[in-house]
Amino acid sequence: MLNIIFDMDGTLIDSEECICKAVNAIRKDRGLVPLTHSFIKESTHTPGLNCAQIFYELDSIAPSYKVGFEAYFEAAYKEAKLFEGVDCVLQKCKAQNCYLAIASNAPEESLEPILARLNILGYFSAVLGSKIGRESKPSL
Repeated sequence: MLNIIFDMDGTLIDSEECICKAVNAIRKDRGLVPLTHSFIKESTHTPGLNCAQIFYELDSIAPSYKVGFEAYFEAAYKEAKLFEGVDCVLQKCKAQNCYLAIASNAPEESLEPILARLNILGYFSAVLGSKIGRESKPSL
């Protein structure tokens, strides 16, 4: 049996604009000026950065810049869409009896509702995300 572990954001779903919207909504509520979408995207794709500190000016050691701000991301993710062809790829993998899992730096409790809304949750045998006390990817 082949085991396949997917990331969610930027791999299965196009969520970059959703992430940018959520980050800037949080900044607005904290009285901070908005960041450019290009800066947010570059930061989220740079390993080792403390994005909570960069985005929100917090001295956070949370495993993800989304932890503690789940409501903002939940609202923004309502606009996320599957990348073209994802459903077909997942169907083919399942037809080949592949074991499919998700490993994401998004808060674990937010993953299943997003995947369910996009009608792909049923493909995955395991869904792991960030949470306090668990190392984030790539250690996850």
